[in-house]
Amino acid sequence: GNQFGSEFWNQIRQEHNLSPSGIQNATPNPTNSNTNIFFSSPSTTKHTPRAILTDLDPTTLDTIQSGPLRHLFNPDHFITSLSSSHKNYATAYHHHGATLIDPISDQIRQQAEQSDRLQGFQLCQSIAGGTGSGLGTRVIDLLEDEYQLV
Repeated sequence: GNQFGSEFWNQIRQEHNLSPSGIQNATPNPTNSNTNIFFSSPSTTKHTPRAILTDLDPTTLDTIQSGPLRHLFNPDHFITSLSSSHKNYATAYHHHGATLIDPISDQIRQQAEQSDRLQGFQLCQSIAGGTGSGLGTRVIDLLEDEYQLV
């Protein structure tokens, strides 16, 4: 899920003519000038994805944090566990997902509150039946409970 998500954000970044660190290139792309849909802009030049990256295995997130997009994402939006669910959906959903759901919920709430008009959520998750599916389903359940009107 996070490997796909990293590619998703790289593509969105390129479409909005942003550097790998989120800085607006000299000439903005006129067809994609609405960067505030996918990015928050705490400064006038730096754009940060409205993204929360979660994983039960920190390896994938470590790869993103040390890769070419390492300066694009807010480091506070990486939520991981050092626990292994051994690629088991049920363990990821019931046990490890339960321990991470509060910090994930807090980050989702903070991002939603910063949005001018929340219209939906974009999820990039693994669906192969392992830990990504378990944690991802736990997050979907949270979204269904907390954001029923979105």
